[in-house]
Amino acid sequence: MLFELSTLFWGMCAYFVGALPSGYLIANCAGISDITQHGSGTIGATNVGRQLGVSYFFLIFFIDAGKAAAIMYVLPVYARPLGIIMLMLGNSCSPFIRFGGGKGVATLIGIMTIAYVGYAFVFVMMWLAGLIGSMFPFRGRHAVGKASSFALIVIIFNLLKVRPMNVLTCSIIFAALWSLYMHKDYVKKLFF
Repeated sequence: MLFELSTLFWGMCAYFVGALPSGYLIANCAGISDITQHGSGTIGATNVGRQLGVSYFFLIFFIDAGKAAAIMYVLPVYARPLGIIMLMLGNSCSPFIRFGGGKGVATLIGIMTIAYVGYAFVFVMMWLAGLIGSMFPFRGRHAVGKASSFALIVIIFNLLKVRPMNVLTCSIIFAALWSLYMHKDYVKKLFF
């Protein structure tokens, strides 16, 4: 009973860390009262960066990845699988901003930095490759979303093929699939 309560406690902590709307708050401090009314309507690094400039993209990205990595670091090993799921749900469904949020890429990178650091590196490399590849034929149109979708697909297949299937791996696959679902419009653009 105590183990289950402890796991639930850590899961709720992860949810609220993921739900902290850093993009919304920073955009608000920079003069945009509600970032969800601009661009894609999300609070993630890409949308904030499009509205305020590339330096804000990196600021939001590192804050979101950092808060995910920080909670992953303090989570007990037994609570990490639930923590991963709750981080992603908090990031995308924040109660602080009418259950809106981001698409979870930075959060996923923060998760993988602690859980499987090699996969975080592979993700970033695939994202950069996807970004460069999508910029030239499409002149930058939807380049970041397509690059994220490409990197997510690569990571999902790699996790399925290489990692032994355990609860932690399954949780990260869920997180990547969740983020891929949040990018569904870009996935269509990637293939059609």
